[in-house]
Amino acid sequence: MANHPTLKTLRLKLRPLTVADADVLFPVFSNPETMWFFGEVHRSIDETRGLFEAFIQGEYAANSRQWTICLKAGQVIGSLSIHGVEDAIAQMGFILHADYQGYGYATEAVRSAVDYAFTDWGLHRLFLNIDPNNIPSQRIAQKLGFTLEGHLRQSFYLRGIYLDELVYGLLVSEWTPSAKEPTTDKRSSFELI
Repeated sequence: MANHPTLKTLRLKLRPLTVADADVLFPVFSNPETMWFFGEVHRSIDETRGLFEAFIQGEYAANSRQWTICLKAGQVIGSLSIHGVEDAIAQMGFILHADYQGYGYATEAVRSAVDYAFTDWGLHRLFLNIDPNNIPSQRIAQKLGFTLEGHLRQSFYLRGIYLDELVYGLLVSEWTPSAKEPTTDKRSSFELI
């Protein structure tokens, strides 16, 4: 059972992830395009269920928070996690269905989770490990005030090769919830209100 709240933004609802969400998120985790910067492609829905069980009920449950990212209308579009919490320091990760990338949803979701982590959960530092070729995720980190702290060489093994990672970090003292900005939709030149 989730021990964290549902988070609401202008366009999204982040509700605690459940194992049953594997049914709707398997297409995201089994898609080579969406998993390119995230991890190994899931070959079966049981693999996705197993991952969710480990973070919700299993060995990682005590030091993580997992959310399903939904549009306000209820459509599930991805997931977000804050995990590996130790001494009030945690890693973040997120993934969106390919059809919903590029519309500001990830920025909106991450902003809400960061605000929760610092304001309500009492964390001190959050960090993101991002592939140097994942420009959209780097932009999200920069937009939200994360600082590029380092470049780890060949620190992540995926698809049979060692890959580099960029480490972006954000301290609670650097977070200003008032820095919330309107989200721009790439399909138009106006700001969503």
